[in-house]
Amino acid sequence: MSKWKDASRVGRYAGISILLGGALFVTAALMHPPATDPWTGHHVISMIPDMLTYWQWDHSLMLAAILLWLGGLSLGEAVASRRPAAMLASRLFVAAITIWVLVLAMELTVLPVLAKEWGSVQDPGTAALGVGLFAFGIMAGDFAMMLAWIGVSLLGLALLAGGNMKPVLAWIGIATGVWGAIGIPVALLLPKLSVLIYPVTAGPVFIWTILFGIYMITGRIYKKKQETYRPQACGFPVFWRIGKRVQ
Repeated sequence: MSKWKDASRVGRYAGISILLGGALFVTAALMHPPATDPWTGHHVISMIPDMLTYWQWDHSLMLAAILLWLGGLSLGEAVASRRPAAMLASRLFVAAITIWVLVLAMELTVLPVLAKEWGSVQDPGTAALGVGLFAFGIMAGDFAMMLAWIGVSLLGLALLAGGNMKPVLAWIGIATGVWGAIGIPVALLLPKLSVLIYPVTAGPVFIWTILFGIYMITGRIYKKKQETYRPQACGFPVFWRIGKRVQ
């Protein structure tokens, strides 16, 4: 019982982290310029000097959002009976956080410095390097989100297998996670349409993560009755339930 109480406490803290991170993520996404095409570096980098303070605040807010949102999701294994799928999902969330931190660190340091000198850049090689760095940041962030969406599918699978969530909601998590992950390569193959593709494919799975956070806070995630195996002296199996022996 104490382990269940500990898991519930961790779940509540994780749920709060998910909701706070989700709110910050939406705010940062709305503040961010609509730069989803990795090959628009020339245009975006030239804009940074005129909005440097805004750029720094937006990306700092995004960093806080990622740490809270994905960090909370990484603790989802605590309420998913630590099943293998949930543990793998947690590691994918941590991997996504790591990639995002590196990308945002680059966008908070390298891009602003490069942008200040962008107007005087004459060397085509230097210009190509700047555009390449921008494309790398966009693509790495996209790949990080793909890992996160795969993690959501695995988390939903673990919740379904463990009976920790209503089957319909668990299946929605699995399906929307797959849908979101599919949207990443599609958007990269159709960069001109990516600003339309991402809301359609990432929106549903993001909403599911928010609902998951609410479930964790309110304690509506329920735990399936545990069964343990215990042999009799004569060799026939006996199953023990919590407080009740079933022969």
